[in-house]
Amino acid sequence: MQHEGRPIIAILGEGALRYEVGGRETLRAQLEHLRDLAELDHVEVRVLPYTAGEHAALGTPFTVLHLDDPQATYVYVEGLTDADYLEKPAHTSVYVQAFDRLSEVSLDRPETERRLDERIRELR
Repeated sequence: MQHEGRPIIAILGEGALRYEVGGRETLRAQLEHLRDLAELDHVEVRVLPYTAGEHAALGTPFTVLHLDDPQATYVYVEGLTDADYLEKPAHTSVYVQAFDRLSEVSLDRPETERRLDERIRELR
């Protein structure tokens, strides 16, 4: 199946490869599924290693949504008690810049795939 448009890019903190919520088998199955998704042409999975250190998004998970029609950028921010969609460029541009910076310091595709494979092997 051919996909048009922007790729889906997910940047996960390295800790996401370690938290055994539901146990080892559950985490392994989740990581195997993530690894399968990472092989799709329109999906890019990247791991943000612990060695990246402090960054602008530390402790602030968010999703950037770029729409082509209508052309717009939204940011979804979720907290413990609420969630918000940001649409003003003054707000969304800060998150886009943070995402771009995270992309620069996260592992590239081959290294991310190696890291996922390594962790999956550890969980067997």
